[in-house]
Amino acid sequence: MKTTLLALTAAACLPAFAATVTHTFSGVTTSNWVAEGPITSEFPIGTKWTVTAQWDSASAPLFSSDTQSQYRLTKFTTTLQGKTGTWTTSSLADKASFTLNKFGSDEIQFTSGWGPANHTNQTIGDLAPYSINVTLKDPTGKAISTLNSAPSAIDLAKWDLVNSEFKIYLSDSGLTGIYL
Repeated sequence: MKTTLLALTAAACLPAFAATVTHTFSGVTTSNWVAEGPITSEFPIGTKWTVTAQWDSASAPLFSSDTQSQYRLTKFTTTLQGKTGTWTTSSLADKASFTLNKFGSDEIQFTSGWGPANHTNQTIGDLAPYSINVTLKDPTGKAISTLNSAPSAIDLAKWDLVNSEFKIYLSDSGLTGIYL
């Protein structure tokens, strides 16, 4: 009986508005800033990519200020459709996050975490994924309504997708990578 009451009490304390939000972004790469070799042969310019990001809209921020709030992603999976097959990696638990930025313009940056050890697939061709980022940009500063809560949805119509970015950093210096 005590167990049942405890479970009911715990369930009653959960926020009614908690929801898992999943968004998939996709596109094709437009440039590689990496030396010619196996990686550019397998993933040339024009390679199709998808990133699936998932979060809890009721989660508390990891960090918050007047201009930024950072939230944990519960899933961050990237797929590239190469010439000979598909390459996929996911972030390990508690490594991926996204940040809402309001600096006059608005920006959401989804990131996998830094370093190959934070990814389920630690090699891509003869290199390693250091960080994978999707950044949505809005120069009008109207896309983010609040920094105080994680978004319950993303309306892509509010974002300038031409100036948004997809990047895979393939070195610790960040000078090597694949770009949208």
